[in-house]
This record gives sequence, structure tokens and C-alpha cells, in this order.
Amino acid sequence: MRWNEEGGRPFWLVFAVLVGGGLVLSAQSWRQEDPQKLWDQGEADLTAGRFAAAEAVIQRLAKLRAPTPHDQMLRAQVSLARERPAEALQALSLIPDSSAVAPQARLLAGQIELRRGRLASAEKQLNEAVRIEPKLVQAHRELIYIYGMLLRRQPLNREFRTLSELTPLTFDNMFHWTLTRSTVWEPRELRSDLERFLKAEPTDRSSRLALAECLRRLGQRDEADATLAPVPDSEPEARAIRVRLALDRGDDLRAEALLKEGPQNVSELAQLRGKLALARGDTEAALREFQRAYAAEPDNRDTLSGLAGAYKRLGRDEEAAPFLKAVRAQDVLASLMTRAAIKGASDDLKLIAELGAVNETLGRLHEARGWYQLVIARDPLNTEAQHAIFRIKAKLAKGAAS
Repeated sequence: MRWNEEGGRPFWLVFAVLVGGGLVLSAQSWRQEDPQKLWDQGEADLTAGRFAAAEAVIQRLAKLRAPTPHDQMLRAQVSLARERPAEALQALSLIPDSSAVAPQARLLAGQIELRRGRLASAEKQLNEAVRIEPKLVQAHRELIYIYGMLLRRQPLNREFRTLSELTPLTFDNMFHWTLTRSTVWEPRELRSDLERFLKAEPTDRSSRLALAECLRRLGQRDEADATLAPVPDSEPEARAIRVRLALDRGDDLRAEALLKEGPQNVSELAQLRGKLALARGDTEAALREFQRAYAAEPDNRDTLSGLAGAYKRLGRDEEAAPFLKAVRAQDVLASLMTRAAIKGASDDLKLIAELGAVNETLGRLHEARGWYQLVIARDPLNTEAQHAIFRIKAKLAKGAAS
């Protein structure tokens, strides 16, 4: 046996103590690593594009502590950077609503789903984000994109209103808000996107309905029928598309049967009943249906025109007058929007003020305020716009907006 020269202990024992001590020191050093500093390093690596290094940090963090919401967020961001969206979504789903990062987690999840073309899942995540944090501007912007693509007018208008309360809107924002209140998208441009959305998420009811209507407008009725097949007639939107398909084919009896069985208080169905009643000369029935449609959607041009026509046929010109005025105002708005689409229109303060005025006439007070605010942003001393905003504020306080 070999002895060392200090105390006569065996060399192997000294070596074992030294090695063991080294292991103890190493373990202590590992245990003493600061998780926050490590997380900061991971975030810095992510920001600098050092994704492999950031992922290594996440793995080290997992050995130090149970993953925190911030750890899961970092993991999700790194997974997304490394093109692993499913892993990113899994990490984000583990962040509870009570966490400070929950709104951003739901926003990021919605953006990931949107990138994947899964609009229904994206909408769910984004609505969760604004439920937790109603003032999360970017989540409202993403919802506007979704509802705009699907032309879901009511939620789209709601999101624009909310956004206008949270942040100043640009000319382009206002243009698209006003445009989507009445415009129908060009179906040829929309079809490929809707087909992509439905392929990515076949259970997406809204994309299916939008695609079926798009195909109908393109004259591809059999394809529209096939696309719509999984959606029952109990869905009012599906029933309305089937009514229009029947009318396109000249099958008025089928259209009448579908309308008779449908709910009475749905604007679109009531409007279609009104049009058919006018066509067969039953003006009293047409008036009742247009009144129902108006109660549910008071600024739809077809409904306003139908009401005006029904009242005039019945010789009730005085009652027709306000609806004729609203139709003319919508026609003026359409003309102004044509001018607003021209390059350089954003610098035309007179045009912008006119857009505010006609929206106010139509009772679209939130849009009117947005247009007037654009005037004041360029011309702070514009007294007409200032008075208009004061007037609109008073009307909104009374709940007069449409």
C-alpha cells in the first residue's frame, strides 16, 4: 500500500476526498445558480437570435425549479423561433389566467393559430386575451383581421369601436372600418384564403359559411351546397345562404319553405322574407318583415330601402321619408368612400370632415367621432370638428349610436 508523506494516509483516500470534495463543490455551485439571472440570459439569447443557447438555458432552468409562467413563456417563444408551433402552444396552455403574462400568452397563442390558418382557434385565444386584459390593443387588432376576412360585420364593428376607445385610429383604420359596414369582398380574391382556413380547421363554422357564400356568389352553387352540407338549417346563417341558393336557381317555393321554418327575429331572414313578400305583392307582410329586420340591424341599406318602398306602396309617404333619407345618406357615403380610396385622400381634411358628417347622419357615432378626430389631429383649432365631437359625446352618453 502506498502512503503519502503527510500523515501517512493512503494516496487513494486523499484522491477520493479531493474528488469527492470537488463533486460537492460542483453540486453546490449548480444549486446556487441564480434562476433569474439564468432566465435573463435566456431572454438575451432569444433576442439576439441564439436560439440553441436559449433552449439550453430553458433545460438548465428546468433542473433548478418547477417551470414558472415566465419560464413557459420563454419556452414558447424559443419553440416558435425554432419552428415548433405545437410545442409553443403546449407551453402557453400551461400558463394560468392568474399569471401576469397570461394576456400575452393568449395573444401569442392566437397569433400562432392565425399563422397556421386556424381562425376559429385563433379567435378563441384572442377573445381569452381580451377577457383577461380588455385593453390589449394588439389582440383587438388581430380579431379585426379575423372578422374582416370572414366579413362578420357585428363583431367587426364591435372590435373597431373598442379599438377606437383604446388608441387613436389612423386614416387606413377608419377607411376599413367604414368600408366593412356595407361592402362585400370580391369573392375571387377571398376564395383561396377561405379554402386554406377550412382545410387547416375543418370544424371552423365561420370559415365554412363564408366560403359557401363566396362560392354562391361565384355561381358555383353545387360546390356551395357541398361546403354548406355539414351545417344544419338550425344555424340561421346557413339557412340564409340556402335561401339565396334557392332564389339563384329560381326555386321560390324552396326559398319560401326555408324562410317559413326559420326563426322570425333574425335580420337576414326577415329581410329575405320582406323581399319575397314585396315580389308577390303582399306589401303589409313585407312591411312587417322589414320592420323585424330593422329592429335587429337598423342601418342595413337593403332593409332601409325595403322599408321605404313598403311605406310608399301603402301611401304612407311621411313614414317612408326618414328611411329614404338614410338610403340617400348611405349612397353619399359610398361616393365619399370611392374618393377616400384614391391616393392622397388621407390629406384631404374636407373629405375626412364630410365622412364624419355623413356617418353622424346615419347614427354611426363612433365612426363619425373617429373621422372628426382625424381632422383635429391635423388641425387642432378646427372648431367645426371640435363642436361635432362634443355633440357626438352627448349623443353617445344617451345611447344613440348604431
